[in-house]
Amino acid sequence: MNNRRDTRDVRGVSPRRAPARGSYAEQRIAQLKAERAKYNVNDLGYYNGGVPRPRRGSIRGDAMGPAGDFHSP
Repeated sequence: MNNRRDTRDVRGVSPRRAPARGSYAEQRIAQLKAERAKYNVNDLGYYNGGVPRPRRGSIRGDAMGPAGDFHSP
């Protein structure tokens, strides 16, 4: 981890490198991204309005839980 203040950007965030191609980290990030898309949850694990239901258009309802509930992966 880089704690040097002179390398931080305007917001105070240290730069991060992307995981190496083909590494476990890269595979796991892709897997978690797919699961978040499948269950319609954000990066913190909260539902974005349930899961889409067939032939219901943009109405998501509470198929997996109400919007804002925590999803335990």
